[in-house]
Amino acid sequence: MKGHDGSLAQAISAVDKVIGEVNTQTKLVEREIHAACEKLREMVNEREAQLLSEVETVRHEKEKELVSQKHHLEFLLVGFRESTHFGEVLVKEGSESEIVASQKEVVSRLTTLGQEKEKSQMEPAPIPRLRLRGMGEDLGRLARS
Repeated sequence: MKGHDGSLAQAISAVDKVIGEVNTQTKLVEREIHAACEKLREMVNEREAQLLSEVETVRHEKEKELVSQKHHLEFLLVGFRESTHFGEVLVKEGSESEIVASQKEVVSRLTTLGQEKEKSQMEPAPIPRLRLRGMGEDLGRLARS
């Protein structure tokens, strides 16, 4: 019996030693997982900041373009209104000689404004579709790092 006791005690000791090694390895792997996940979070946060910055840049450029277009259209509108008003007042209150003398100037101004209107983009340019191209690839790359 004593022989069996010694071999069983050695087996129990060996199992205890393996359990300790498993626990040690588990803690090491857990630390590696936490470190890798922290690195991934940092990379994701950096990418998020970069994407948000790019979106803001696109928004700012588009807004600037639209404001410029709006100012140009407002300029044309004011020009048409002023020229039309001048022509109406001239016809109502002006003498024949004033009408004849100003006719060429009014027609020229309205023609120029009409040509500018034809050249102008009347509708706002379509808003570009912002997409997260390559995000799946980026995330895949992050996971493999």
